[in-house]
Amino acid sequence: MPETQDPFDGALARADADTPAGSQRSRHRARDSVTIAGYFPKAVHRQLRTLGVMQDRTVQSLLGEALNELFRKHGKRPIARE
Repeated sequence: MPETQDPFDGALARADADTPAGSQRSRHRARDSVTIAGYFPKAVHRQLRTLGVMQDRTVQSLLGEALNELFRKHGKRPIARE
């Protein structure tokens, strides 16, 4: 199944043009990264952090793994950093 063009490609570059290069935000993430967030019960947060401690991994790494599994399930290429 061919992948379609992401309608949001380029939007980050336009948004980052307004962000000062030395800002706190730009130092803590790669230039080609964005925040993906959601609201979940506190128990989900605790369980995710506990799993991270047990596996000596970051929450971001665990979420990357989960996103890649979701992409595979729907026939997409796994592209999230783990």
